Amino acid sequence: MELRGKVISGFGWTAVEKLSSALFQIVVSIIVINHIVPDDTMMVAIVAAIIAVLNTFVDSGFSQTLIRKLEATERDFSSVFFFNMSIALVLYVVLVLLSGPIARLYEVPMLAEICPVMFLLIPINALCIIQQVILYRRFDFRRTSGVNLGSNVAGGLTAVAMAVAGWGVWALVAQRLVTLCVKAAVLWFSTGWRPRIREFSKASISGMYRFSSKLFVTDLINNTYNNLPTLFMGKLFQADLGFYNQAQKLKDTPVVAITNTVNSVGLPALSNLSSEKYTEGLRKLTQMLSFAIWPVMVGLIATANDIFELLIKPIWHPAIPLFQVLCVMGMFSPLAVLFNNSMKARSDGSVIVRIEVAKKLVVTAVLALTIPFGAMTIACGQVAVALFDMCINFGANRCYSGYGWKTFVADVLPVLAVVLLMYMAVWSVDCALLQWSVGARLALKIVVGVVVYIALSWGFNLAQWREVVQTLSKR
Repeated sequence: MELRGKVISGFGWTAVEKLSSALFQIVVSIIVINHIVPDDTMMVAIVAAIIAVLNTFVDSGFSQTLIRKLEATERDFSSVFFFNMSIALVLYVVLVLLSGPIARLYEVPMLAEICPVMFLLIPINALCIIQQVILYRRFDFRRTSGVNLGSNVAGGLTAVAMAVAGWGVWALVAQRLVTLCVKAAVLWFSTGWRPRIREFSKASISGMYRFSSKLFVTDLINNTYNNLPTLFMGKLFQADLGFYNQAQKLKDTPVVAITNTVNSVGLPALSNLSSEKYTEGLRKLTQMLSFAIWPVMVGLIATANDIFELLIKPIWHPAIPLFQVLCVMGMFSPLAVLFNNSMKARSDGSVIVRIEVAKKLVVTAVLALTIPFGAMTIACGQVAVALFDMCINFGANRCYSGYGWKTFVADVLPVLAVVLLMYMAVWSVDCALLQWSVGARLALKIVVGVVVYIALSWGFNLAQWREVVQTLSKR
């Protein structure tokens, strides 16, 4: 199958999996959130932030290097696998020993019990890395989608059962563990690849390290800064962290689903495109990502009060304004990730490191200004950071493509106009039908939003709309 056909097929299977998984996760989150308290979310958020940063050391940029490498060998796969597992096991032992000090640092004794269990996610994740790389290199997104969806269902059902049974924070811990364990087991069963210790080669690691080390530094900087608000809030504003984390989780469910759909297929595709087609490919990915994510975020902002009032118990309602602000962030961060990943597909890595260091000087200033003032100020700061991140990453991409600012604005401005008109239509429903029940009003808002967005996209003949129609008709 030619590359375009593989990409379209990949988008189809990945979209089905990601959107199905997102809908399932939303249902799970709503059920679980109504059976736990904000402190439960706060504890898991602290440990998850630590894991997110340290997983960067486990991968060390090798997975993206293997995806990009034109002719990866069995020796490359086995060498990276044993490198990943060695780092993961060492980190796990060290972190278990640090569980007590972490609990004392945050003055949450329960963390001493949670940490050793949740830190198992690090070695389990290491088992999955090469297996996923192999499926990505094969463009086998049908199998990848099935694995991800099945593992998410297993973890979600576990969380629901334990939350309803009154297990509290352990329901959240079990969800993460079961999801990753099932994913690892199915990946190992389905890919057929097995590591061979005799194939381990220091020369293979050294050969890839020049490029992977630059990705490692970049990812480490990004993951550290992305999780700093959580780590600081866990120490300074524990009462707010549960609300902030839950708002972020609800926002991230659709954002991650749509962003991963584009990036998991788009990055391998961009790596295989010739220079003259790279600009066209990046532009189409930008168009489709903005067309997919912006109406979702704006729609959630417009319906947030009704969603929380109808589906989530009042103890969580202080998260509503945080959720709305973070949805604004969700409009920019996926594009920032897309432009960052596209650079990884084309650059030698050094430019990415320089850009990340420069960006983080600005981000440090934003964090220093916002962290002392609480969760809402931090959320507003994250919106500014996401917008800045998107602009800088896009500007840096111009070194590898002819995609300029004028073309970018021309691509996304019509979508922005359409989603703002959609927001006004949904807002008018809210003003006109205050006497309606919450459920009926929410249902009408959703219908109005979808109809208006599709109608305006068709009426304005958006390029993104034409691409969607053409793709669906061809398939």
